[in-house]
Amino acid sequence: MNLDDRLKYKQQKIEALEYKIARLTEALEFKNQALEEWEEWEELVRQLWGGIEYCVTSCRGCKHLDASSHEEKYFICAIHPYGQRDCEDWESREK
Repeated sequence: MNLDDRLKYKQQKIEALEYKIARLTEALEFKNQALEEWEEWEELVRQLWGGIEYCVTSCRGCKHLDASSHEEKYFICAIHPYGQRDCEDWESREK
């Protein structure tokens, strides 16, 4: 192998490594973005569960409370989906 062939070979190896580094960088950026989105989702779920706690205790019997679409397992307030301790919007389901 002459000097030019060795230089071409080394250049090809460098290009292959640069390609792999670029792919790994893209994968890492995707992973970081997915992690950020997951953390945002976790925060939303935490807030939602806090809202459910309020609904179970203080919103029972309110016409704005929806449990039917959640198989009676979860309670979601149509006005305050994240919960409200002192709700001024409470209205009885019964007329």
